[in-house]
Amino acid sequence: MPVTLPPPQYNHPPSILVIEHVLTAEEVDAICHARHALGWDGRAPPPRYRFSGCAHVTARSCEVWRIDDGAVRRHELGHCNGWPSNHPTAQELANRPATPYPRAVLPLSPEQAKTFEEASQRSIQRNGPPDVLLRQVLEKPKAPEPQ
Repeated sequence: MPVTLPPPQYNHPPSILVIEHVLTAEEVDAICHARHALGWDGRAPPPRYRFSGCAHVTARSCEVWRIDDGAVRRHELGHCNGWPSNHPTAQELANRPATPYPRAVLPLSPEQAKTFEEASQRSIQRNGPPDVLLRQVLEKPKAPEPQ
């Protein structure tokens, strides 16, 4: 499937920290499925869907897992810039009523930042650091493909 590039308003260097992981297609697919990434239509993909990249955006950073492909990089950085997971085109965006920025890109209040940090620490205590989860996903044996 060809890679959809983001509309111009999302096709620029992100203003937040970006952490990129360039991996093999098999590794990217395993990680993106494990992170419950959304498919090209903005819905959970079927198990047989093959990801070439996915992004996880927070208020302060964007973490990208992708194959070594410039178009896939532009696509995922578009998500870092706020491009919705259902991939609207520039024309579709122009026909929508104006809405404020998504909550994720607005500055956090001190209370929100504290809540976010506490939730992050609980997640690390429960699941281990992110690199441990990544290693577990990559080392998990694959189920045989249905025929």
